[in-house]
Amino acid sequence: MATVVHDLKDPRRAIIIRHARQHFVTHGFTATRMEPVARESGVSTATLYGFFESKNLLFEAVINDATDEIAEQLEALPIGNGTAQNKLYTLLIFYADFLNHDDVRAVFHLILAERHRFKDVSSRFFLRGRTHFCDALVDLLENLSKSGELKAIDATFGASQLIGMIENAVFFSPLIEDVSTPSGPTPDVYAKEAVKTFLARFHS
Repeated sequence: MATVVHDLKDPRRAIIIRHARQHFVTHGFTATRMEPVARESGVSTATLYGFFESKNLLFEAVINDATDEIAEQLEALPIGNGTAQNKLYTLLIFYADFLNHDDVRAVFHLILAERHRFKDVSSRFFLRGRTHFCDALVDLLENLSKSGELKAIDATFGASQLIGMIENAVFFSPLIEDVSTPSGPTPDVYAKEAVKTFLARFHS
């Protein structure tokens, strides 16, 4: 029986998670086996099970790690200078580029495929990064409204509209269609169109 390892800072744990993530993304949950993950991570199978007693727990650790990684990326949100149009565009192009990244898309594919097995960890993944970005966008819209650059609006509603336009065009439509490399307009085009549409309605 493997000895359970509780040290979350043990460098072997991070290595295992990195290799497991690649296996899960490439092969899916069902086809991923613990032995190859252990071998590629440079540890014995017993050591792997010492860190993660089951494949389910390993999968949850992979998704939690990806959730933390994505949240960290979204913490460094750029705020543009100048007009309301430029400030909104700077923020939205960052989000559009982020959603269009291959690694982000691959993790989303994996979670969508396995969300029926891992509802709690999947919900946390979907909500954490998006909530952080939405809060930043709400703050920007409130400031633009207070300064008179935008009409008085419900900032939460406005943020949801902008985010929805970006996510549907850049992310969800290609994801549903299972397009690994989206074709058509680039993310910056969608970001510009979203800002243009939004300002046509709410610009002072």
